[in-house]
Amino acid sequence: MIRTMNSVPHWGKPVGKSAVFLFLTLVLALAPASGSASGPANLPPPPGDYRPGVVLVKLKPLVATRSAASVLAAEGLVALEEIPTLGVQVVAVSPGQELATAEQLRQNPLVEYAEPDYVVYGLGTADDEYYSEQWNLLRIQADRAWDITTGDSDIIIAIVDTGVDLTHPDLASKVVSGWDFENDDDTPQDDHGHGTQVAGVAAAASNNSIGIAGVSWGAKIMPIKVLNSANWGTVSNVAAGITYAADHGAQIINLSLGKRLLPDPDTLKQAVDYAYSKGCLLVAATNDDGSSTVVYPAGYPNVLAVGATDYNDEWMTTSGYGSYIDVVAPGQEIPVTYWSSTGSTYSLGSGTSVATPHAAGLASLIWSLQPSYTVTNVMNIIEWTSEDITTSPAGTGWDEYTGWGRINARRALAGIIGYVKDNEGYAAGAATVSADGPVTGSTTAQGDGFFRYASALPGTYSVTVSGAGFGSLPAMHNVQMITGTDTLTLTFVLPPAINVVQNWDFETSTDFANWTTSGAITPVITATAHTGLKAALLGQDPPTGGGDSLITQTITITPTLHQPRLSFAYALSSTDTIANDHFEVWVTNGVLTSTVLSTCTPVDWTYVSHDVSAYSGTVTLNFKVTQSSDANPTTVRVDEVSVGPTRYRIYLPLTLNNY
Repeated sequence: MIRTMNSVPHWGKPVGKSAVFLFLTLVLALAPASGSASGPANLPPPPGDYRPGVVLVKLKPLVATRSAASVLAAEGLVALEEIPTLGVQVVAVSPGQELATAEQLRQNPLVEYAEPDYVVYGLGTADDEYYSEQWNLLRIQADRAWDITTGDSDIIIAIVDTGVDLTHPDLASKVVSGWDFENDDDTPQDDHGHGTQVAGVAAAASNNSIGIAGVSWGAKIMPIKVLNSANWGTVSNVAAGITYAADHGAQIINLSLGKRLLPDPDTLKQAVDYAYSKGCLLVAATNDDGSSTVVYPAGYPNVLAVGATDYNDEWMTTSGYGSYIDVVAPGQEIPVTYWSSTGSTYSLGSGTSVATPHAAGLASLIWSLQPSYTVTNVMNIIEWTSEDITTSPAGTGWDEYTGWGRINARRALAGIIGYVKDNEGYAAGAATVSADGPVTGSTTAQGDGFFRYASALPGTYSVTVSGAGFGSLPAMHNVQMITGTDTLTLTFVLPPAINVVQNWDFETSTDFANWTTSGAITPVITATAHTGLKAALLGQDPPTGGGDSLITQTITITPTLHQPRLSFAYALSSTDTIANDHFEVWVTNGVLTSTVLSTCTPVDWTYVSHDVSAYSGTVTLNFKVTQSSDANPTTVRVDEVSVGPTRYRIYLPLTLNNY
């Protein structure tokens, strides 16, 4: 906060423009609301572009704080206040001498910079009464984003503005402690209406049967009053408000205010850079006169600059444009929370002021899913997932009217999504999906087989699906999320066999379920599997005598099973050096019999695939180990048996919806 240095009044007496006045064209303010709840009633702005009777002075780092007074005294000056976080002194000067004194101080080798305390205005317009058609939220697909998250209550959005209506039914439950820099107290009550509009768009209480919905239902609101009842204030207050927010837990700072034309204030830039260094995302409005004039703080590189779009999803002709524009958001007649002299109400807000909190709310949703993201990560997600607007005067890709495009909440939160299905196309709701990249979201498929990894950063991933009865399936490698990709859709189809995949039986039971076992050496289920948890074990170690170990299953091969193949994995262990033991696999339908495999060679897990397209109707599959009576054992583990168009595996069709 600003620390008062003595009892000199906060505002100097308004005076005429100095002869050395630097001409600056200012941004049009909101039409002032009538009446006030606290503070001066609709104070007119100073006749110039800065607060009369003061300059802002930053001494160089080598000057100790306690020495600041003596440095200023040597210039015949005294500090009224200080912004401690920035080390900026608010210094009293003779009215009308602000520019001349600042220039004089800049010549002092102990002074880092000196500048007038420029006036800053809230941006946008408001009129009429509230109505419930929030077209803006549908346009940015917030409703679909809420299927993923509605926002975490740990996220705080600071509204640096005219304050917030602290008793508004759509806001009161969301407000955390803030500060009023206009009246130097801890009650930042709105006395204009502008800040209340902004707060509601970003994070109004939602799904509560009243009023409007905010972009982020869960986020908290930190009200910081830096603009007065006429919707204007000073750089010193705004800078103090920004640093206060950064120091008191705000993760996102909404700045629907600005100062146009050069010079851009050093004090404001220092505050912005400080908050950015603390991990805050600053979101600021562009101007509202449809010109290319740069507005600060939106013009600073560490700020997400937001313009406005209209009902037709086109550039709003009153929205500022230029090289500093990052994204745009809806800004024409947006239903908003509002404060007036008659109390809490609703209204319509227009302009970049109400466009900006759409982006602030979206940032809250992103951070709710990915709390480890950096400010740069969040800014990139918002920009990369915006919808490009190409209608004139905007162009393809980034352009100076709409930046990267109109924000899209669903795109920003969507990432790797898809379905897990069984071999007949039914949802496999028990499957577990995992990805090796920096993603969050559903790891277990829902009852409909749907899974989602939300907010995946551009990069390359490996994605794996597994589940009871299916085993751990091979990973889909080199899955790419790329800039300009809407949603990466993966469909896991657990193996494509139409009529039988026997190894599922191994996974789901302690016995052999659909299999028949026979022979002197009883086959067993073993936990030493190739994939999944279980496999079939034929043979015995140590042997207790010779004999066979056999499993069989009878299946039906139909004409719809296109080019069927018998596939399986096996591992053979043997110390029988005279080869009396052996492992055999054959297929028969009672008329036709074919040997698939006959071996006694030890081998680690190996796949076998055999064409059985000559068979139709009832077919028996046979897996047999013959073990001699000597002391040298032979054992075989069998896993992943399937009969179908291909061996046991997964299909991963990849769909990239580019925009």
